[in-house]
Amino acid sequence: MDPAASVGRWVGVEHEFEVIDGAGVKSDFREILPGLERLGIGGLDPGDPRARRCGWGGVVTADGREAEIATPPVSCRPGSAERLEELSRTGRAELEEVLVDSTLRGYSTHVSVEVDDRVVVRAAKRFVAVYSAPMMLLVDNVASPGILVRPRRGRLEVCGDFVSGEQLVAATVFATAGALDCAKHTRVQWHRQRGSLRCRPEVERALERYGWYIDRAAFGTDLYTHGRATRLRSGRTAQQQLEMCWSVLRPSAMDRCSATEVEVLDRIVDRAAPLPCEVAA
Repeated sequence: MDPAASVGRWVGVEHEFEVIDGAGVKSDFREILPGLERLGIGGLDPGDPRARRCGWGGVVTADGREAEIATPPVSCRPGSAERLEELSRTGRAELEEVLVDSTLRGYSTHVSVEVDDRVVVRAAKRFVAVYSAPMMLLVDNVASPGILVRPRRGRLEVCGDFVSGEQLVAATVFATAGALDCAKHTRVQWHRQRGSLRCRPEVERALERYGWYIDRAAFGTDLYTHGRATRLRSGRTAQQQLEMCWSVLRPSAMDRCSATEVEVLDRIVDRAAPLPCEVAA
């Protein structure tokens, strides 16, 4: 089977939340979760004994002290990004309903796109080299540290700060189109067609799981302070990188996304809608 054929057939989203009690103190969700039987059925995931399968189709578990809400994988077709945003809202609402005297505060967002194991490491490295700066602009706010790009079993995972609504739709569309692009080309094709797009970040190895961490200062200056005007090591501005990368990815996004999903990204790229780092905290 061609590895490129097993790319982008499904996509999923995980959100992590800090759980804040009535006194404004961060709680440990691992201690709260056992008492939330109403959420769903536990004991169905051998790799995660805390996980609860919920009626809305997703999973609620604990990732360290944070609550994690994971959507089911969704077939990558027009409307999938909007569907994932809807599922994420549903999962959050159901968790908030059963929490007593506690609220959720968004902590992180993980977008996972199906990529064949035979090409996922190569695809992740390419994503870092070309698409990391635009992806960071789409998911991180002015206080964020940076993003993680991790090859996982059967998927490419991009982890950034918490985004919701149209910003989640935009991040999902871009991550999906970028993963597809990074996995489908031969080495020669990639260097010929995408070599000039490299944004040259200084990359660190991720600590907890295999992958790469791209810091907000990885491009020589602070990406989130200067936003679109950031001058990358390639000599382009971050806005120019965003525009060029979206022009490359937009045709494939048109095949896999709805017109309204593509329009969400168009508006951000054209400055008609803000980046997370342009929104006041």
